[in-house]
Amino acid sequence: MVYRQYVTIEGGYLCDTDAFTNGRLKGIDGQPIDLALVYTCKTIAEEMDYGGLALRLNPITFTTLDSSELGSLASVFHALMTTGVDSLRVAMLNSVGHSLSEKAVAELKATYPQFAPLLDLFKTERPPPRLGLERHSLMTKHHGTYGETPSTYRAFVRHALRLAASEPGSSLTVGDFMRPVSVRECDTTGMSSANFAIVDCRLEPWDIPSESEMEALVSMTAHTDGLRHAETTRTKHRFSAAAAAIYFLRFLSHDLRRQLRRIILLEDTSSVCHPESHAGGLIPFCQEYPMLRVERRVALWTNVFTKDVVYDSWGELQWKNFTGEAVPGEVMSHQVTKNLAPWIMETSALRAAGMPNDSFSLLLESCGAPELCTSIFESVVHRDMAWQEAWMKCAEEDGTLSLSWFDRRNQSYVAYRQGVSHVAPHTPRLIQALSSHWMFTTLDHGFAGYFFEGLPQAVRDIVEGKSTVRCDFDVGTPLDHEQIFDLHKAWNERKWALEWPSHSPATWRTVSPLPDWAVIMRDNIIRPEEDHLDDAAYYT
Repeated sequence: MVYRQYVTIEGGYLCDTDAFTNGRLKGIDGQPIDLALVYTCKTIAEEMDYGGLALRLNPITFTTLDSSELGSLASVFHALMTTGVDSLRVAMLNSVGHSLSEKAVAELKATYPQFAPLLDLFKTERPPPRLGLERHSLMTKHHGTYGETPSTYRAFVRHALRLAASEPGSSLTVGDFMRPVSVRECDTTGMSSANFAIVDCRLEPWDIPSESEMEALVSMTAHTDGLRHAETTRTKHRFSAAAAAIYFLRFLSHDLRRQLRRIILLEDTSSVCHPESHAGGLIPFCQEYPMLRVERRVALWTNVFTKDVVYDSWGELQWKNFTGEAVPGEVMSHQVTKNLAPWIMETSALRAAGMPNDSFSLLLESCGAPELCTSIFESVVHRDMAWQEAWMKCAEEDGTLSLSWFDRRNQSYVAYRQGVSHVAPHTPRLIQALSSHWMFTTLDHGFAGYFFEGLPQAVRDIVEGKSTVRCDFDVGTPLDHEQIFDLHKAWNERKWALEWPSHSPATWRTVSPLPDWAVIMRDNIIRPEEDHLDDAAYYT
């Protein structure tokens, strides 16, 4: 009992950016941890499990890692992994998919039956040209995620390429793959070995890479455009709390890891490299240590909703000069579900990936504005789910849209990435213009209201308390998609695309205790000393 009182700290231990950089945990209040008693004598050390008792009794809270040094590393790592490794793998599969053996195709269909139509399509295609502008289409042709969880699609692509690289016939096409790069980057020296390095790359989105791993990434991607962009961007880049925890667990000894009972991941701000999928890196630890419990807390307003939002400093200054008031900033309704869906889908996929029952949970946090988040769920998320299900029924069961598997799923990834919002005053005229932009983009790339195949059921599971995803607010009640279907079943594809952005309300403003939306977004940019965003005279 004395030992328990000695080592227990209210709130437990903290690993924030400072603690991570210094390699030393601290109390949740920021104070150093005092375990001097452990080292007074051998008997006490044994009775306290050499500090293991402290790990059993105190939860460890990890935060996103936010510093200039780590930010530079995170920025480049993000570019090399997403616009580098991920994009090149997709382009490579588009190039070599036709050469997959029947044995490889059978294995892939058994492991990923949801992608069987894509595999069949690959086998009907001719080899792509090695030269010319046609190579650039390899980056966008057959790009997924075909309505499936993004990490599942990435795993499918990687699995397919490894099979291709392991077989005599298809391995030649892997080595011969010509990357769709610009003319100034057409030096193909060592390209074949770099192609196989891309296939074999073991780095994961949740890794915090070493210097040697970064050097290998730069070498294998030869993606200098992405690197230059990463070095010049003014957006803050952070490693996720999950990535910090995984890094910590890897360097902890087995004897200490087995003492851990509870880990809390505070994803209070945005982070790099598909952060929605990072809990996947915790699966091996949760399998090996069944008494470990991990809770991931994701802030909606300062993390989820900020994705793909551009801080328009010039527009803000113009508005301020014209009205004499600061721009309040508003979240666009058409962006809410798009940003939230990957978090729900990736978490829902963990159990199938091997996460033990009860080991992991995700909490969507309202940041102190539960009523506002309830309203958003009811007006936007449930509305979008009803529209997707009604559209899916028209596309499949009823057949009024007469869409093939590829027509229904093919461009989901592009539609998912469209609709970047700006932090600027949203007048009715601007809202109409943004909606029109979304609509025309959607007409080119599929129905924007189709997010992921299993998303409506995943949201219902949250409502019914059957999901590993929880909320600290009332999520409301799902809408009846049958009513939407009955009203809109005669619509054609264009009509669905035209009407989907008609959310009501179209925008949302923050409420107390949240800061203004523009302030939240302003905190996500790097503002050097020479910045003149607040100086009206600088622009005149």
